[in-house]
Amino acid sequence: MAKLVSGFGTFATEQTLTADALNSHVTGASPLPDFIAGQDPLTAIENDDTFLVNDVSVPQVKKITLANIAAALPATTASSLTVNGNATVTGTLTNTAGMTTSTLTTSSTATIGGTLTASGNVVVNGNTTLGNASGDSITLNGTLAGTLQGEPIVNLAATSDSYGDSILISDVSNSGRLKMVLGCLPKAWACISIRDADVTTVTAVVSRTALSNVATVTKTDHGLSVGDVIYLNGDTGSIVDGWYDVKTTPTSSTFTVQTAATTAIDAKGVSWYKLTVNGGGVSSAFKSSVSSNVAQINLISTMANTNYAIVATFSRDVSPEYGTTSFNYIGATGFDKTTRSFSISTRYTTTAVNEGSIMFTVFGDLA
Repeated sequence: MAKLVSGFGTFATEQTLTADALNSHVTGASPLPDFIAGQDPLTAIENDDTFLVNDVSVPQVKKITLANIAAALPATTASSLTVNGNATVTGTLTNTAGMTTSTLTTSSTATIGGTLTASGNVVVNGNTTLGNASGDSITLNGTLAGTLQGEPIVNLAATSDSYGDSILISDVSNSGRLKMVLGCLPKAWACISIRDADVTTVTAVVSRTALSNVATVTKTDHGLSVGDVIYLNGDTGSIVDGWYDVKTTPTSSTFTVQTAATTAIDAKGVSWYKLTVNGGGVSSAFKSSVSSNVAQINLISTMANTNYAIVATFSRDVSPEYGTTSFNYIGATGFDKTTRSFSISTRYTTTAVNEGSIMFTVFGDLA
């Protein structure tokens, strides 16, 4: 059955047949709707299968293979792409919406701005960018393989570790593979010399308004934080000697403490004994006197709950020898997280000594 319709129209009985009519009947013919739909279906296409195309440069109707069509396609950005089989991209792949495929392989750069769902392997031999905003989600339901390398920037949510948490480590015994182990990270650690020669005496002035129990200490760059515990030595007419909690730090040059007395103090002298801290997680450390064998330690952050362990040792300058340490926990039931402060006293045999250094580590949230 013919699949073309005449370009001339319909011939009538006894109509004069002309050359123009015959030429138009053939050269002006056009395909009927079933010119394609009426053909046998092709379920699998091959690279060498041919198509009819209109070559606008001639113009003429010509044939072209599937492979040639694919090679001539320009670079494109897909807004939504679904591939039921394997996808291989030899150039740059850019996707701004969603992509679903079994296996994806690119030999150049892959940029996925939308959602990539791959039920098989994803192989990218060039650069890969997943997501274009911090809120984009990346879900991996399979297993990572290969070597992670380079210097990636990580910006993850911060939290406090607790008992039962796992720590990610590189297992050197198994080719550096990442593994998880149960553990608890140190909250703070330091080495603090308590020798007389290493104690810094800091001088300042203190003032208090009449009928107020709040005293203001003025010292340029005092370096204290709210909650720090400090021993203040007051001059005549100043505040009473003793341990005080820093209540506020209005400026870098002023801090306040609460006092029992309420009489006025007009810029009287006050001092404290500061220790040098080498470590991390420690805000400050003080002594009540130059020769004291007790160091008051202030942590930068409060703990998450009441489970703690403090491991400490005392290195004595003489010999050198190691002495014992004991802790004075602030609070009735152990370390008081509201003050985040504790003291360490040092002894050698039964004698209190101060010619050495304290080394300690604080672990938190231990069962």
